[in-house]
Order: sequence, then structure tokens, then C-alpha cells
Amino acid sequence: MSHFDPTDIQAQESDAEASAARNRRANEIAIDDIKWLMSNKRGRRFAARLLDLAGLHRPSVDQNTASMAFKEGKRWFGTLLVGEIETHCFDRYIEMLQEQKK
Repeated sequence: MSHFDPTDIQAQESDAEASAARNRRANEIAIDDIKWLMSNKRGRRFAARLLDLAGLHRPSVDQNTASMAFKEGKRWFGTLLVGEIETHCFDRYIEMLQEQKK
């Protein structure tokens, strides 16, 4: 069992560097996953379906506050997803929109 020593600055820096490296790698994997999803027509179709289910382009206003909060949560997810897609593969996002028009 390891014991945390608050005076061991070198160990803390080493742990912080290892944690940062794990976070960078996880981010690289997530970006690769988005690019993979959007790299083929089936993936773009799936992403478009998720965005539609998220209600990204529908109002979330509702007299029932719980219902409105739920709709806003779905929209938040859609906004997050479209932001990731636009950031990492904008051309594929445009391609997805064009495919959805057909």
C-alpha cells in the first residue's frame, strides 16, 4: 500500500505528468473515434440520427419545467456532439448535412 507524502514534491510532479499523459492519450483516442465515426456514410447517418434525437434544432420550451430541463439536457448533448464533429472533421459534418438533404 502506498502512502501519500505531502512533502514529496518530485513524486507529486511525476504523478501529475503521468496523469496529464493519460488525459492526452484519452483525448487523442476520443478524437480518433469521432473521425472514424464520420469517415463513412453509416457513421454519418448514425451521428445525424443522434443529433435529431437530441432535438438540436427544436425548441425545448415547455410549460412543464421537468420536461423542459430534460429537453435541454438532450440539446446539451447534441451541442456537445456537433461541436466535437465540427472541430475535428468539419468537412465530414458538411458531407453529413448534404447526405441528409437527399
